[in-house]
Amino acid sequence: MGKLSDKIDILQTKVATEALQKELANVKDELKQTRVNATETDALQGHANIFICQSCKFAKEPTGMQRNPGMVEQARDLAFN
Repeated sequence: MGKLSDKIDILQTKVATEALQKELANVKDELKQTRVNATETDALQGHANIFICQSCKFAKEPTGMQRNPGMVEQARDLAFN
């Protein structure tokens, strides 16, 4: 995660407009909330969620994924076991 955060910091120094600086800051905040399984233990069961931007739509339903009740239109869930 550190490498991605460092790349964002470098990009922020290159971005000229305030709007893009804000957008990069938001991406950096989202990145901080990302969780990574840093153990050597495999996840044998679980769920993976994918989210696309609020103005985007899926062209077709992603294979093996579903939109569960209560999920926003831009989210899909993949159960694995």
